[in-house]
Amino acid sequence: GEVEAEVAEVLAEGRGLGVDPGHFSFDWVLIQQGELQKRSCGSSVEAMAALLEGAAAKIGEDFGGRVEADRIEQALQEGKEHILLFGRKVEIAPYVEQAVREVVPVAVERLRVAMRRQEGDLDALVLVGGGAAWWEGGIRELFPKVPVIRPVDPILANARGFFELGAGSG
Repeated sequence: GEVEAEVAEVLAEGRGLGVDPGHFSFDWVLIQQGELQKRSCGSSVEAMAALLEGAAAKIGEDFGGRVEADRIEQALQEGKEHILLFGRKVEIAPYVEQAVREVVPVAVERLRVAMRRQEGDLDALVLVGGGAAWWEGGIRELFPKVPVIRPVDPILANARGFFELGAGSG
């Protein structure tokens, strides 16, 4: 599509940052003139783990009882919108969103520190991955001048390829 062509052009000519906030890790890689900069990539599993833990803790506070983070993780993986607690349906999204407000700034700050070592400005941020919606706000705040491209389909089969090469993530 149009967006994909635009992405491909920017990545071929300029400096892009690919960011893949999946449900289970937060990965990023610098792409310069179509080349993956393997020295400039990173991955943070803590970010997503902290997010799931935070959401679980908040559900526990509101409903009493102990909720395991992996129950939330499993529900997200299965595309479910709730978990059962004492036989009651508990909507996950509000709790994840609350946790996002606490966790995202921390992960994004790490990214900012890592990017400070890079010379020059970015031409595009390409945001892919299952958790992209949760992270977009924090990333836009961090790079206010850089256009953020969120391809409709998890495009860039080649960006996907970038992440597998660069961050060695799953």
